[in-house]
Amino acid sequence: MTRLPIRCNFRSNSSRSRLACLRLEDRLAPATITITTIADNTNLDGKVSLREALTSANNNANLNADVVAVGAYGTEDLVFDGTLFATPQSIKLLTALPNITGDVNFKGTSAANVTVTRDGTAPAIRLFNCAISGVGTVSFSNMTLTGGSATANGAGIFAADDALTITNCVIANNVTTTRGGGISFIAGGSVTVINSTISGNSAQGGGGIYCFSTGTLIID
Repeated sequence: MTRLPIRCNFRSNSSRSRLACLRLEDRLAPATITITTIADNTNLDGKVSLREALTSANNNANLNADVVAVGAYGTEDLVFDGTLFATPQSIKLLTALPNITGDVNFKGTSAANVTVTRDGTAPAIRLFNCAISGVGTVSFSNMTLTGGSATANGAGIFAADDALTITNCVIANNVTTTRGGGISFIAGGSVTVINSTISGNSAQGGGGIYCFSTGTLIID
């Protein structure tokens, strides 16, 4: 963690010398939490699940002794372990994940190796729900989101007035009976899709991406 709140400049002229101090913004490295298991639980087992990592990020505090965040809580990077997820792995959700309530970046290793899906025995659940107070920033990179099932908008991801970025991802085969099988966003939010595949999603309207009211969609 690095904090640099003040910069001081020494100024000199022929009549006098003066030390001037200017306040700068805080510069804190994001907290990094590494996900080290595909299990969907919060058990004390020496491993960090996606559920434990996201709950810790929401609370700005380690959920339990399994979680050791590196850096300062505020904006979190949830990183999928490079060794475990060097080969294809699936995290099968048994129940809905906690809502995303703060700025967070989900960082996988590749769309082929990191899959988040609904377990076959689970009820109909949305995979990720962004519920940040005010305008938040959420990103997903190098992962696959599939198998979401919902009776509300957005079976894969739902966001309101947040800035959502999808990079090197696959969002596929998510189903809702309303709108936005893959992604649904509303109320002035934005979605930026970079080098990603969105396919095979199903909805009453907007199978892949649904934008309600005002919003910005960028596909790169």
